[in-house]
Amino acid sequence: IIVPYVNRLGMAFQILDKPSIRKIHKKEIVRIGGLALFLSFIFGFFLFLVLNNFFELNYELTRISFLIIITSTLFFLIGLADDSLNLSPFKRLLYQLIIGSFLWLNGLNIESIDLSFLNKNPLILNSSLSYLITIIWFAGITNAINWIDGMDGLASVFTAISSLTLSIIFYSKGSIDGTLISLL
Repeated sequence: IIVPYVNRLGMAFQILDKPSIRKIHKKEIVRIGGLALFLSFIFGFFLFLVLNNFFELNYELTRISFLIIITSTLFFLIGLADDSLNLSPFKRLLYQLIIGSFLWLNGLNIESIDLSFLNKNPLILNSSLSYLITIIWFAGITNAINWIDGMDGLASVFTAISSLTLSIIFYSKGSIDGTLISLL
C-alpha cells in the first residue's frame, strides 16, 4: 500500500539510484524504498504495542518497545541521510555506535553469551565487555545488511529469512512477544 507513494515521493524529489557498472538495474530506481519498510514496521509495531497493552499495561515490554521504536527510527534516519547525502562510512559508524551506546545505557544489552553448544556454562560479561559487544553487535548487524543491499532483493530476502528464524527460536522458547516482534 505504501510503496507506490514512496516511489512517487522519490521520483518527485529525484532521490534516485542511477545505473552504473556496479549496479544490476538498467534504469534509475528510487533510493528511498526503505521508507516504505520503515513505515510498515512502525505501524505494525505500534499496533502490536496497543493490542498487547489493551487489557493490561506491560511496563517492561512498553519500555523496550519504545527503545526499539526510537533506535529503529534513528537507524532509519542514518540510512535515509546516507541514501540522499552519501554520508561518509566513518560518520555512519559513529552514529551507529552512539545509538548502540544509547541502547546499552537503557538496558537493552548483551549480558551473557550462551555456550551450551560447547557443553559450557554461559559466559557472563562484565560491564565493559557487555558495552563493547553490544555496540559492535548493533553496528555490525546494521552494516552487514547494508553491505548486502547492493543486489536487488538480496537484503530483503536475507532479513526475511533471519527474522523468520528468530521468530521460530522465540516461539520455541515460549516468547510470544519476541515471536511477533520478529515477524514484524
